[in-house]
Amino acid sequence: MLGKLQTHVLDNGYEWNVRVVEQCARIADLLPSLLERLLQYQRGRLDAVEMKALRAYVRGVAQKDYYQMLLRWQGRTAAMAYASAHMENDFFRKQLIEEYTQQKQFDKAVALCLASEQACGSSRVSSHEWQKRRYDIYDKTGDVDAQRQVAEALLVEGHSEYYGCLHKPYAAGQWPRKREELLERLSGFQPLVYLKIITEEADKPRVIAYLREKPFAVFRLYPHLLPYYAGEVREIFLLALRGCAAHASDRRDYQDVCCKIGAFAKAFGNEAAAELIREMRRQARLPG
Repeated sequence: MLGKLQTHVLDNGYEWNVRVVEQCARIADLLPSLLERLLQYQRGRLDAVEMKALRAYVRGVAQKDYYQMLLRWQGRTAAMAYASAHMENDFFRKQLIEEYTQQKQFDKAVALCLASEQACGSSRVSSHEWQKRRYDIYDKTGDVDAQRQVAEALLVEGHSEYYGCLHKPYAAGQWPRKREELLERLSGFQPLVYLKIITEEADKPRVIAYLREKPFAVFRLYPHLLPYYAGEVREIFLLALRGCAAHASDRRDYQDVCCKIGAFAKAFGNEAAAELIREMRRQARLPG
């Protein structure tokens, strides 16, 4: 029976399900005589994957399976040697970066992060992952200037969480000027990040300036401006509501207008909202 199990496990084709691989490893833990044969088969599986030029994902899974087997049965040195020889696999890059970081070989860790960023080409999503890892390494080394540069790059690319990290590298007297510079850049490149920052920091002059350019944002921005800009916010509210009502054409549109009038009522009271509704009804009866 054991022989049949070995044959089935080892001749079942290269596309093993992950759960099947895990079960094979558990069996090999109990039966050490299977270890070398299982590793040998996995090496053959990897060769088959390479020869058939399959998708990178399938190849990556097969490589990762083999790495886990080496780590489990031959130790970290053998596993990391295999990982080092297959740096095209992002999983191995991450393992090696962590290894360098744990050993305090920070220069090597940073160099590998930079190489990984370059390997990403035009893929910003992948590049950001390596930038974030580099940021964490600089945090460990205390390289404040390098950390600041990475944080600024990530912020301008839309990662708002790095804005808070930028206070630390600047002296108290230097930060206001730097903040203005960053906000000017963000207002053009990352308007959503820009808006998030100025509302969280209660930068009312910038919020009202934003609203003047985008009046239909009043329905979510008005709480950040009252009561300081009550008169202007009210006028923008009325302008936006009339615009919405003028373009309403079906039941859903009218329901949306009603919800927006509800926001106006919260801001300026029920009586002001009732007067607005009466005005809209009168206008609706006008000919033409």
